[in-house]
Amino acid sequence: MVNEYSKVKVHRAAIVHDIFRRSQKSYLDFVDAAERRAIEVSPDKKVAWQTIFRLQRLLKKRQSWRFEYLLGRAQFDEMTLRSLTKIEERLDQGWRESEEADLKARIGSYGDFAREIDDIQSKWDTHAVDGPTRVLDQDAQYREARLALADRAQKLAAEMK
Repeated sequence: MVNEYSKVKVHRAAIVHDIFRRSQKSYLDFVDAAERRAIEVSPDKKVAWQTIFRLQRLLKKRQSWRFEYLLGRAQFDEMTLRSLTKIEERLDQGWRESEEADLKARIGSYGDFAREIDDIQSKWDTHAVDGPTRVLDQDAQYREARLALADRAQKLAAEMK
């Protein structure tokens, strides 16, 4: 028999799942807009920008898989589920090697994503877009997209409480 506490936990998990999914989508929408602006303001760095934004998309996809993995196993504590920031910290800094190995064993495409992330990170020149980044930061459309992302993030964070 399911008790009231279990029903509340399941309901809370569903709410958090929805908010997390919307947060991920919001960030990916921003990445799409940022990539368009970055290539427009510095087309000579197109390949570098595409690589940067490909990595961002891969990292978000990895977070999504990790989130589903932990949520499905009820591995989040109540305090973590009250904050998108805490969830992301658990998915990135708090992620365990044993969880990584298990997820790779369960989902072959997750391993492919992990290898692509490692490959991009191992080859990346951290100064490839230093100058163009400053130009991008001054672009009005990019700043608008960044502010819209921050606004959406703030609203989603408020829904978590």
